[in-house]
Amino acid sequence: MVMNKKILTAIALSFLTAVCGFSKNRADVLDVAEAVAKKGERYVAIEDYKGSVYIQGLAEMYLESSDRYFKKSVCGILDSFVSGEIVSKGNFISYHKGGNALVEMAAAGYEKYRMPALGTADKMWKEQNRNRDGLMMPAWDDVKKKNSFFIDVVLTVVPYFLHSGLLSDNQEYVDYAAYAMKYAYGTLLDSTGLLNQAIGCRRQKEGEKTQDCWSRGNGWFSLAMVQLMRHLPETHKDYAAIRSIAKEFYLAVLKYRNDEGLWNQEMTWPDSYTEISGSALLLYGIGSAIEEGVLPDTFKADYLRSLKSLLTYVSEDGDVGHTCSGCLAYRNGTKEDYASHLYYTNDAHAFGPVLLCLAQTLRNGIRKVDLEKPLGHAIREKLPSCHVRYIGERKGDIAWENDFCTYRIYSQQVKSKVSSGVDYWGKYVDYPVIEKWYERNGKGLDYHTDRGEGWDFYAVGRSRGTGGTGVYSDGRLYVAEPYSDYKIYSDTRELIDFELTYLPYKAGEETIYETKRIRMVLGTHFYEVTSTIRTESGNDAVLAVGITDFGNASVERNEQKVMLSLDENISEKDGNIGCAVFASPDDLAGFAKDGKDELLLLEVKSGTPVRYYVGTGWSKDLRFDPYRSKWPGIIKKTTYNSLNEIYN
Repeated sequence: MVMNKKILTAIALSFLTAVCGFSKNRADVLDVAEAVAKKGERYVAIEDYKGSVYIQGLAEMYLESSDRYFKKSVCGILDSFVSGEIVSKGNFISYHKGGNALVEMAAAGYEKYRMPALGTADKMWKEQNRNRDGLMMPAWDDVKKKNSFFIDVVLTVVPYFLHSGLLSDNQEYVDYAAYAMKYAYGTLLDSTGLLNQAIGCRRQKEGEKTQDCWSRGNGWFSLAMVQLMRHLPETHKDYAAIRSIAKEFYLAVLKYRNDEGLWNQEMTWPDSYTEISGSALLLYGIGSAIEEGVLPDTFKADYLRSLKSLLTYVSEDGDVGHTCSGCLAYRNGTKEDYASHLYYTNDAHAFGPVLLCLAQTLRNGIRKVDLEKPLGHAIREKLPSCHVRYIGERKGDIAWENDFCTYRIYSQQVKSKVSSGVDYWGKYVDYPVIEKWYERNGKGLDYHTDRGEGWDFYAVGRSRGTGGTGVYSDGRLYVAEPYSDYKIYSDTRELIDFELTYLPYKAGEETIYETKRIRMVLGTHFYEVTSTIRTESGNDAVLAVGITDFGNASVERNEQKVMLSLDENISEKDGNIGCAVFASPDDLAGFAKDGKDELLLLEVKSGTPVRYYVGTGWSKDLRFDPYRSKWPGIIKKTTYNSLNEIYN
């Protein structure tokens, strides 16, 4: 019997649906990778270890795809590191030249990176701090005292010395790469077959391990293991041992997949959330183990299922969800401590691991993936978003936010209690809260109480708060009442843009007319303000941009950067708040103080707009763990011009 083509096609499609989960939701791996990489350009600081992993992801995507975008990206970044245009001060010397990507590209035949890579390896070999067992570590005071070690180290040193050793025929380097992996496995192995993150770090005593089975920590081990599985010569004395460790490790990893086929933040706890950076790195390793014959081909179906689930946490625009912001021996290092660490969308840790996973997908011969659920399905409801709204149901507030900060200002309805200052809401989640908090407040659940997302602790009153303005004249500050009118130009996920108008007010004998245009985008702590001061006389004026000192602030006035910054502990419960203002050198008129308000003074011509930026950081936001190094670090590397680049 002969079947017609339509019947044969129907049978084929039915088979594909049953076996492969065929659907109309088809993801092109290269397209997804490019979207992730471009989103990473916004969120990843390439000078540290997160940047190093991101660059390595770019490199491996290029080496597997030969795609122009990835070539331009990785070579452009590495060239800037090699030339000294980009300067890194990370804990490991290899970060100073771009990390693993530099030596991987050299190993792939890019001769211009060979000498910089080998020179960095030599410097690192001679100068990098080590624990008592010879394992390279950051230059922390207690490393030798407690013989500290943590799993994150292997992602840095193993690939770098493996490739450097093979490039330069330096057996000592190759031996060290294998030794570091065996040491990590033997030192941090848990009864589950998984690895703990650290030993003798932070609050641990010498010889005391953390109690976690943290997915990204195990992922760092996986990242390093991939390089050994691919490149350690069969003739090496540790070849069999490394492959045996790899097999044991990945079989243990596979036991702890969750219902989605991915891995939880705390891998052994079913109630812990799915964590994507760790899942991507573990999947990267499993794909490589299958490719290299360490795991049998029977695991291909498991690999594909996990890959499909991973892609539901990656949007078409390259957003990556559910990523832990950091966890080195977190708190006391218990499973509970790790499991309680919050996740974010577009955390800087996410992008490199996902790119590496997608590069391995290409190595496994998978170019397109048919999905049961569309890209981004798992994160769609809580994607970070900008938002601005007039709150008519609550006395005419105007509130705005992005993934880092939430602000509000008051209307004429409450002018007896406040003026034109900017209030700040402390949130420690990356998704919008304005609608939810106001709705709760209307039901008697006020936003001064933490309900799992943050709380309003900032008492702005009549102060300038976080970026309120006024006119400075004859040694004093004059300010407007709350805004009188508004206009919203844009309220999209990527951009908010609105304008405020204030009633005329007096500055001495001068009548002041003030408007301000405010914009805010995703991925930054700073909102942009364009203020226009018009004087009735037409004379020039001095605009004052203020941030409030509640009595215990550390204040920096920086004329060179045209920056005013403040860092203050509000209370033990409310934590620290940092606030900064950046403006153009062309507009600087000096600094002043008026009551509780620190002021950055800007010269303005009547009717001519002046631009500046205001940003805030909060210690209760776990993206600032530790706050004392991260917020000052942001302030240090931020300039008026760098903010212009973001907003222009």
